[in-house]
Amino acid sequence: MRRQGDVVFRLLLALAISLAMPQLARAYTTLSIVPSFFTGKNANGSQVKAYDLPVTLSYHAKAWRVSITVPLLAVNGPGVLSAGSLYTVPRAFGTRVGLGDIWLEGSYTLDSPAGLRPAVLPYALIKLPTGARARGLGTGRTDYEAGTGLLWHWARFYPMARLGYRVVRNSHGYQWRDTVLAAGGVTYNFGRAGFATLEFERRGTGHHHQPPAETLFLSYTKQINPRLSVTAFGLHGFTFSSTDYGLGVGATIRF
Repeated sequence: MRRQGDVVFRLLLALAISLAMPQLARAYTTLSIVPSFFTGKNANGSQVKAYDLPVTLSYHAKAWRVSITVPLLAVNGPGVLSAGSLYTVPRAFGTRVGLGDIWLEGSYTLDSPAGLRPAVLPYALIKLPTGARARGLGTGRTDYEAGTGLLWHWARFYPMARLGYRVVRNSHGYQWRDTVLAAGGVTYNFGRAGFATLEFERRGTGHHHQPPAETLFLSYTKQINPRLSVTAFGLHGFTFSSTDYGLGVGATIRF
């Protein structure tokens, strides 16, 4: 099941494409709240549903950005969320509500795209194990991810690609695997009407005997005024280790 940290990263990247890049010289702070719902089946065929209320605080300064995402989760079904996939937790029944894993992220933009030359956006993610493993709200271990995004600009189109590697540490009773992810997509800027992003991601298996997670992600963002934008997104997974469906709608406030 797709982790909210991945979704937030996509939304912030899309927002940076249309809003931040022309204004790299000015520092600012954003606060994003994106209530979301995800559903999928684990390896045993059991249905798992997750309701997510993430709050992301980001600081943008010139070409770099740092952020922290704090999610409140409600999970129903025998599963634990980790590294973009859903795994079975036999003792995690009923609905569990609590704090999920906190994500820290940093990224840097190297120059602006020009012609065939892309902007290069190296990034790093750290997942803090604040979600209770026994309740299926996390793995109980710290994970790390690093990678690079590439961004081109042609007229109103912003093609992009991303390659990353996540270190997934083992926890008691589970043999997690490190994962490689590759993603590609495009953002189209409608001007005052907003912008839309379409992206496909393939993430290697995070657990033995699990297929890679493959997800198609679509979002639309509308800037209401210079300080407020609203976003809606949907996603669909293509393997049983992916989220079947996910959707959310939220807002970002700029200070």
